[in-house]
Amino acid sequence: MTLSYTFFNNQFSLISYDVIEKYFIKKEIMLIKEELSHDGYDSEGPKSDLYDLWVLTKTKDDYILFNYHFENWFYGEEKKYDLDKTYKLSELKDCKSFAYIKFLEFAKLTNSKNIMIELELIN
Repeated sequence: MTLSYTFFNNQFSLISYDVIEKYFIKKEIMLIKEELSHDGYDSEGPKSDLYDLWVLTKTKDDYILFNYHFENWFYGEEKKYDLDKTYKLSELKDCKSFAYIKFLEFAKLTNSKNIMIELELIN
C-alpha cells in the first residue's frame, strides 16, 4: 500500500528537504509541515528564527510524529535540523498533552479518520 503525503506548505527550506531525503521512506510520510517562529524581538526585529519541521508517518503498526528543530541566531552558523522529539500515537496517554494536540492538528490536516479514532480512545 502506498500512502500519499502532503506538503502542508510549498514554501519549505532547503534543509527540510535534506532531512526528508536522508531519514524517511517517502511511502510512509503522510504530512510534512515546517513552522517558523521567533524568540523575542528588539528594536531591529526578531532576535532569532526558530524552525520546526514536523513529519507525520504511518508505519505498519503505528503513527509517528517527528519534530526536528533548529534556531537561527543570525551569526552565520550552519543551518541544520536536529531531531528534537518523536511521538508515537500508540504511546499517548494524556489528551491534554502537547503531543495529543499536535496529533489532533495533523489528523485534521490529513482528514485521517484512523488517527481521530485512536485519539478518541485516549479521552
